[in-house]
Amino acid sequence: MRVFRVRLFAAVLALVLIVPILAACGGQQAAQPTTAPAAPTAAPAAPTTAPAAPTTAPAAPTTAPEEEINYNGLPEVDPAAVTGNIVTAGSSTVFPLTQRMAERFKDEGYTGSITIDSIGSGAGFERFCKAGETDIANASR
Repeated sequence: MRVFRVRLFAAVLALVLIVPILAACGGQQAAQPTTAPAAPTAAPAAPTTAPAAPTTAPAAPTTAPEEEINYNGLPEVDPAAVTGNIVTAGSSTVFPLTQRMAERFKDEGYTGSITIDSIGSGAGFERFCKAGETDIANASR
């Protein structure tokens, strides 16, 4: 009788442990259609005439005047007034954009050094958030 109780307890324990797993792994399956979709009844009609050739040449693209960008209330930054060095690290995908922005910042009067490390988004975040070694973390995630 004692062996029966041990086996019953083991079976109940296994059932108690398995049911939540099955419930978590299961899910609602999409309902299967009961009938096959209808086949198309007729083939699409073939064009009877060729498209007309354009009568005029396309207009040459015009360059729009550069408009002032609205930064939604962000303060203007004078690059010549910024002091110290800037260190940025992160995504290699963002590297070309970061490099171009660094060039523009220097062209507008920044005299400090700008260091750009292309080490990946995760490593850039780690240097910025955990180690505090960078001023900017570049990310492409």
